[in-house]
Amino acid sequence: MDKITILMSTYNGEKYLTEQIDSILAQTYSNWELVIRDDGSSDGTVQIVDDYVEQEERVRWFDENEDSSENLGPMESFFLMLETVESPYYMFCDQDDVWLPQKIEITYQEMLEIEVQTAPCLVHTNLIITDSELHALEKGTREAKDSMRSLLLTNDIVGCTVMINKNLRLFALNDLDSVRVMHDMWLGLLAAQFGVVSYIGTPSMLYRQHTGNVVGKTTGVLAKLRILNSNGERQRIQTSINAASSLIQLHGSRLNNEELAYLETVKGFGTEKFTRNLIDMYRNKVHKNSQVATIALIVKLAINHNHLK
Repeated sequence: MDKITILMSTYNGEKYLTEQIDSILAQTYSNWELVIRDDGSSDGTVQIVDDYVEQEERVRWFDENEDSSENLGPMESFFLMLETVESPYYMFCDQDDVWLPQKIEITYQEMLEIEVQTAPCLVHTNLIITDSELHALEKGTREAKDSMRSLLLTNDIVGCTVMINKNLRLFALNDLDSVRVMHDMWLGLLAAQFGVVSYIGTPSMLYRQHTGNVVGKTTGVLAKLRILNSNGERQRIQTSINAASSLIQLHGSRLNNEELAYLETVKGFGTEKFTRNLIDMYRNKVHKNSQVATIALIVKLAINHNHLK
């Protein structure tokens, strides 16, 4: 039974934090440690964590210098912990969800099945999306398309469902200072392209959807249509651009000409003329997993073209 290190970044999470930590304490797999870094909370979050640290030896604060305790945002906070804490395996945890009892056990067993030699490996699971009171909004029917190309345009790897091995962590460490992509997407891209990714269709957690989510899922057709011309949608496209640029810069020598052409096309969103973007998309087979989704992508690019960089 290897030790599993769970990384949690908290920020003003007092409302749901106790429920989340209690769900970790109730796991069927017991050899874990929960390492928590607070990102500058002004509510009762720190006191809640202090209470657990005193009562449970497997829960501890992230050790850091005083200079690095400021608000970094979730991306840099998780990357800082990943750089600093050494472990055979890592999981990532939000502050407001609920883990089902076998989450660690089933994810770890799948990791043991797919691990080969020094390969960077990632396992992620299905989830059940709920409202703030944990009433199911979706029944956990999510599918996964875990190729580099698919993840670049539609990241279906949700960080709080993920386990990675130390080889993926080591592979990613040299990149972290120059990457401006959330940890789940970046680790997923690296594992999909250079290692092994496995998806478990069984839901392992309740994913709480509420107004405070940093990253959430939009449900309903009308809601999705409203966001086509929104800052959030522009940020999603910009994330794809940033990820493509980072992959070219950091790992271009490991990619073949076809893969590089695909990434250059995505990198060019917004910087080339829109007609050139369309031509390159057709030529280099840049599309989503369905015709409808590809058309939606083109519409979003047309609407937001002048706002991208």
